[in-house]
Amino acid sequence: MQRNKLLAMGILKVVEANAGVSGISFPMLRAAYDRMNYVWDNGETYLLDLLVEGGYLSKVEGSPPVADYVQLTWKGHDLLDSLKEQYQ
Repeated sequence: MQRNKLLAMGILKVVEANAGVSGISFPMLRAAYDRMNYVWDNGETYLLDLLVEGGYLSKVEGSPPVADYVQLTWKGHDLLDSLKEQYQ
């Protein structure tokens, strides 16, 4: 797998636009991502993990049947601003 800055920006944009105070659940994230005409595949799952591990997204793990949630961190907002400047 390779990291892809455009896909990462897409994930961060979806989280920013759709997360509530407690974040956005993985199922809601995937649904919102699909509504933006993106296709969720293994690349997005890999990037989501990288964004969490890199500190750009915080992750709260839910116990089944509750889904995991993610939320932008301060560092994640900075990355998103930087990617927007670079690609738009």
